Amino acid sequence: MDTKAHYTMVGLMVVFLGAAIIAAIVWLSVGWDRPVYNTFLVYMDQSVSGLSIEAPVRFNGVTVGYVQSMDLNPTNPQEVVVSLQIKEGAPITTSTVATLTAQGITGIAYIDLSAKTPNAPLVKTRERPPYPVIPSEPSLMVQLSSLVKDASVQFHGVSTSVQEVLDAQNVQNIKQILVSLNTITQNLAQNEVQFNQMIQSTNRLLANAAVASQQWPQLTNNLNETVMSLNQAAGLARAGMIPAVSLLNHLDTISGNVEVFSAELKNNPAILVRGKANGPLGPGED
Repeated sequence: MDTKAHYTMVGLMVVFLGAAIIAAIVWLSVGWDRPVYNTFLVYMDQSVSGLSIEAPVRFNGVTVGYVQSMDLNPTNPQEVVVSLQIKEGAPITTSTVATLTAQGITGIAYIDLSAKTPNAPLVKTRERPPYPVIPSEPSLMVQLSSLVKDASVQFHGVSTSVQEVLDAQNVQNIKQILVSLNTITQNLAQNEVQFNQMIQSTNRLLANAAVASQQWPQLTNNLNETVMSLNQAAGLARAGMIPAVSLLNHLDTISGNVEVFSAELKNNPAILVRGKANGPLGPGED
């Protein structure tokens, strides 16, 4: 009777110790307060190489969940459907986006979440499908790859254009232009003295022009005074013009009379002694 009681106590102690060990393991691993997770989906139209199951999901660098599964989208094989388990209470809003990010130099990928606006409303979670979807953005590597690809295409286009421009004829023309420039440079070097003299002459011309520009107001005043003097002389000339014209008329009359007298004297010199004979009487004269 005592032996059976002893075995019973030993059995109970073993069961109790086993339960205590299991409870301690559970407590050390996950604790008594096991977190509650909500399911979210992310559709990515890029390669998810490096991303694995149980990879962390981080919101602004803080771990808020993990990757539950990855599958191809049956309706669009170009997309990968990534199922996320995110802790309840994480601020997943309508402005939250997901990006595939590599961690450091190791290349281990994870899902990085970030919010575009601070005051967007929270996304409502669901216990059954369809689960809420978090939009995705291209990763930095995809953006760099796209930029490098575009730059490569543009560089190829530029290279092709340069090759088309630099044909044999254009290369020959460029060589001729370089030879001409070399000749011009040599001529300038040989004519450096004349060139310097030309520059000095130009400087003197500019200096004289500056001096002349300073003297221009005085020259303008002198010219105005000359014009006024000419106007006064013209007025005086116009005032003496009428007597001069009258004198010329008298001189013309006297010249005519002298010419007539000269003709009469030539025909009859005796008129100097006897005088001019009276002419025949006219009608009605006695």
